[in-house]
Amino acid sequence: MTLGLNVSNLNFSFHDKPLLDGISFSLNQGEFVALLGVNGSGKSTLLRCLTGFMKHHQGTIEWGGISLNKLSPLELAKIVSLVDSDGETFFFYPVREMLLLGRAPHVGFLGSFSESDHEIVSKVVSMLKLEALLDRTYRDLSRGEKQRVRLGMSLVSQTKFLLLDEPTSHLDPGHQQEIVTILRRLSKANGMGILAVLHDVNLARFFDRMLVLNDRRIFREGTPTEVINQIDLDRVYGEGVFEVLQPFRW
Repeated sequence: MTLGLNVSNLNFSFHDKPLLDGISFSLNQGEFVALLGVNGSGKSTLLRCLTGFMKHHQGTIEWGGISLNKLSPLELAKIVSLVDSDGETFFFYPVREMLLLGRAPHVGFLGSFSESDHEIVSKVVSMLKLEALLDRTYRDLSRGEKQRVRLGMSLVSQTKFLLLDEPTSHLDPGHQQEIVTILRRLSKANGMGILAVLHDVNLARFFDRMLVLNDRRIFREGTPTEVINQIDLDRVYGEGVFEVLQPFRW
């Protein structure tokens, strides 16, 4: 029995409109996987199905060999964390308190945060360079800053799996590559399985494996070397939208 995510023949429709069609793949601990496709191909829908936000799907979703339907919200929160591309903006909490909330699944009912919880937050703050944001109110941050804080909350939770919906959106190119590098390092050092939705094919060169969705189905799956070719990119995104670059060598 694998300790990872297993998806088999996943189908999902909304108001009788098919959004996912026969999706099957796996994600193991320590894997760093990119999920690509044009708008409307089903990327965000897939992430929400995997975390139970979108229910009434057909097919099988298992975390560690346990059906998603049999996991309580608290049990699931200790296994996987989801970072949306656009989080709520009405939070009045300072960033330091937002980050501590990432430890909530590990704190008992009416429990208080321990010294260890605060140490975990401090490490993530240093990793993502959030020091200057700690006393600022979340809703007053820029989109890029909010994105980094939401990522920080997920990393603070120390789940074994992390799902990210466009983690590099609203970031300049330098910060995009920095975030991808940090995520890859976490994946390898901590054995964290990461599935990240991307729009930039060139950033996908930094990943172990790629899943490309097209027309609600998995169109291609494999390493960047296997998947990134001009013919397939033109077929999915349109001719000349992306220029093929060589996969990154670590």
